[in-house]
Amino acid sequence: MSGLRVLVVDDEEFPRLHLAGLLRGLGIETIREAAGGLEARDILATAGGDFDLVISDIDMPDLDGHALARWLRDAAPVAVPLALISGRVAGGEAIDGALAVLAKPATTATLSSLLARARRAGRRTG
Repeated sequence: MSGLRVLVVDDEEFPRLHLAGLLRGLGIETIREAAGGLEARDILATAGGDFDLVISDIDMPDLDGHALARWLRDAAPVAVPLALISGRVAGGEAIDGALAVLAKPATTATLSSLLARARRAGRRTG
């Protein structure tokens, strides 16, 4: 899975660091973190082409994952696949145009599957 570039978005530090650690364990070397939706939007507005995947928490106070998904779909300068993650959902079907919805805490197996989907999505769009 090396070669993929991932932006991890979560307003809570521990889940953000945990997710980044799991991604590193799966061979992802380029990981950037954002401590909220507004920070992620700012990063993506200027460097969206630097990412192959965004994994964003749904429940954040400044700009939640749903709003970030809508911005990525409707207004972002570059299309980047998005996965949403939350402790309040069981995971499953995509919402708001997201590639997937994952349950917290993420597992290596679910992330591995997500990364494979992101790689395939990148081949179709890139």
